[in-house]
Amino acid sequence: MCETKVMKLMEKSSFQLIDKDHDFIMIDYYRTCGFKIGIGVNPFSKLGYGAIVWSTALGLCQYFEKERIHFSDKKVIELGAGTGMLSILAALLDGEQASQCLGRVSRLRIPKI
Repeated sequence: MCETKVMKLMEKSSFQLIDKDHDFIMIDYYRTCGFKIGIGVNPFSKLGYGAIVWSTALGLCQYFEKERIHFSDKKVIELGAGTGMLSILAALLDGEQASQCLGRVSRLRIPKI
């Protein structure tokens, strides 16, 4: 019989409230793959799917970290990008990134620091 192991889903490490932003009320911070990623969120927004971080995005971030996946010399497209957390992480892991949300495709380039 095959036994399935269930991992606990990654949780936000901290958050910061935002006072003067009309779209987002806070920034959720997540630690993954050696990075701290801040994502603007508003669970009460009418912005739809792009206003919260989805558990599937967190699960994939965990998978990338566990398997030590890097995207050097790879082109990555994220369809239905939501907050774009996976696009941001893939770019940080050296991928040439395109993110698609609401029918528009935008290129994401994150400078090396």
